[in-house]
Order: sequence, then structure tokens, then C-alpha cells
Amino acid sequence: MPLNKPETVTEQKTNVASISIAGIGCLVPLGVVLTFTGIGAIIGVPLLLIGLFTFFSGMIGSLFVRGKTIICPYCYEETKVTKNINAYTCPRCQKRVLIEGDSGRKVET
Repeated sequence: MPLNKPETVTEQKTNVASISIAGIGCLVPLGVVLTFTGIGAIIGVPLLLIGLFTFFSGMIGSLFVRGKTIICPYCYEETKVTKNINAYTCPRCQKRVLIEGDSGRKVET
């Protein structure tokens, strides 16, 4: 009897790029506004620098984080993993999956 691939539920995960966008979108404008208020420059300049640092470090970090999508051989859930690992636990069925190349393999016990 063939197994049908069940519907997958997408999860929102915080990644490096979204953190860097928050840095440029929130901290930098707040730092600029506070810098122009005079006494607020004591707080504004550090916020501006932290926002720029967060943005650029996030963008540089996202260039080095590469991953691949593995399909769980038990429940057919697609999971993004980093290239450095050789096994993971499926978030849906909680079973261990070995990674061979670009595909997952069942763990034989």
C-alpha cells in the first residue's frame, strides 16, 4: 500500500536576515532621530552603530549559512538542515534520520 505525502505545515522561524532587517529598520532610524535631538545623541549614536553592525553582520552571516532540504523517509516532512550535519531528528514524527547526499535514510535499529 503506497504512502501518500501528508500536508505539511509551514513554520515561521527567525533567521539571520530577518534579524538584520530589524536592525536596519528599527535601530538606525531611532538612532538618527535621537542623534538630532542634542542630548539624545548620547543614546542615539550607540543605537545607530548597533543597528548598522547588526545589519551588516546579519547580511554577511547569511552568506555563509547554506542549507539543504531533506524529506523525512518516515512522514515525508520537508526539513531544512545545514550542510554540516549527517543526521537529525524530524520535528514532525520525532524519528532520527540519517543524511546521505541530498536525501534522508531511515535509521535501522
